Amino acid sequence: MSCLCANLANIVKTENHFAFFESLPILEIGNWVKLRQCSSCSQLWSIDEWDKGNISFARKCLNRTNWEEIDIEAQKLYLLQSRGIQETVTCMQAGCHKPALKGVVFCVDHLYNMGWRE
Repeated sequence: MSCLCANLANIVKTENHFAFFESLPILEIGNWVKLRQCSSCSQLWSIDEWDKGNISFARKCLNRTNWEEIDIEAQKLYLLQSRGIQETVTCMQAGCHKPALKGVVFCVDHLYNMGWRE
């Protein structure tokens, strides 16, 4: 399988490129996450293990330091970009005045805190 690394964002849903990510050699195994490396370009990827009901993400890593840490802000950015915001609707959480995401009544922060990842 050819290298897709340069064409992929810093965080992507694993299921969208499952065969590619599964083809990458495993360097380390952590808690519900694996560090894999592209054989073609040497890009490191921190890849979530699949878990029923959760979205598995693959994240580009700059190095092997702290590769297991989940980048919450990157996941929120993914959620924001995948849904978009409603310009005229604010979050339903009491006291929050941020715009709600499309298709829901909560802002990215409150939706993420409820466990939504897409």
